[in-house]
Formats: sequence, structure tokens, C-alpha cells
Amino acid sequence: GGGGGGGELSVQGALQLCSSLYDSWEASLRLPPNAAVRTRCREARTQLIGAATAVASMADELAIRVAAAAAEALVAMNAMPQKVSPVIKPLMRVVECAPPVPQQRAATALAAMLRVTIPKTPCPNPKVLRNVCTLLLPPSASADRHEALARASHGASRMLTACCAEFGDQVFSSLPELWSQATAGLASRPPAHAA
Repeated sequence: GGGGGGGELSVQGALQLCSSLYDSWEASLRLPPNAAVRTRCREARTQLIGAATAVASMADELAIRVAAAAAEALVAMNAMPQKVSPVIKPLMRVVECAPPVPQQRAATALAAMLRVTIPKTPCPNPKVLRNVCTLLLPPSASADRHEALARASHGASRMLTACCAEFGDQVFSSLPELWSQATAGLASRPPAHAA
């Protein structure tokens, strides 16, 4: 069913109404079809699809933000679980996709988490830092993806700034992968010839 128990229509139920159920209903209409009725139904269907898609997107975003807030709390309490990927993933997602304020909070929490996980074996820090550096310099993309890539790049920049604040002048000795990532592009360039 599409309901949630109280007579309300769930997002999945609304989308189902707009797909196979709608197609079956439209096919069963008697001929000759009433063009005005069909047009109104199609417009309502389009609006319902748009609303259901927006609600699903907001629910996903809220779930990620809640998971990131829980991860921030774990880091702040220094109560990291044995498996740290459930802490890292929502924080990285917020660094990549969220607006500036939650992005900054997640970046600060990730930087603090990097300090806590230095002695962990295997250490997740190199992978986290590689992912952050990848966000910093994304490949060129179409104009419709430009805003998302710019937001991810700003988040990566916030993350690197948070690492500098967390580690100070020990940033490269504490996070050697960060130095490796910073110098990788330089090492791959051919040497400049003196003129």
C-alpha cells in the first residue's frame, strides 16, 4: 500500500499513483476521450510527481544531516566506534553537498576525527584526505553540474582549513597523505627548462 497507516499518502504511494496506476486508469477511459479532463489530469500528475520528488529529496537531505550531527557528537565526545565509516560517510556527504554552515561544522568534525584516528589500524585518514583533495579539484563538467562541483570544492577548502586549524604547524607531519596529495600534481609536471 501507499499509505502510512493514518490514511495519508506516502511518497512511494504518490509516485505509484503517477506511474502504473495512472497509465492503467488513462487506458481505461472511454472513448471519445474528454481532452480537457485528460489535460487537467496530466497537469495534476506532473505536479504530484514534482512534489513527491521534492519531498523525497528533502527527506534524504534531512537523513544525511541527522547522521552528520550524530557523527559530530561522537567526534566531540571522543566516542568513535570501532568501524568509523558510519561516522565518515555522513560528514563527507555534508562537506560535499551542504550549504556553508553545516559544511563548516562537518569539516571541523572531520578534522578532529582525523586526529583521533591517527593511531587506528588501518588508518582511514589517507582515504579521507584523497577524497577531500579530489573534491577540491574536480574534473570539468557541464554547466548544470557546475554549482554542485563549486559547493563541493568550497567544502573541501573548508575541510583543509579545518585541518590546518586542528593540527597547526604539525599538519603535514600528522597527515602525510595531505602532503602527498599537495605535491602529487607538482611531481607529475615536466621540469621547466631555463631559457
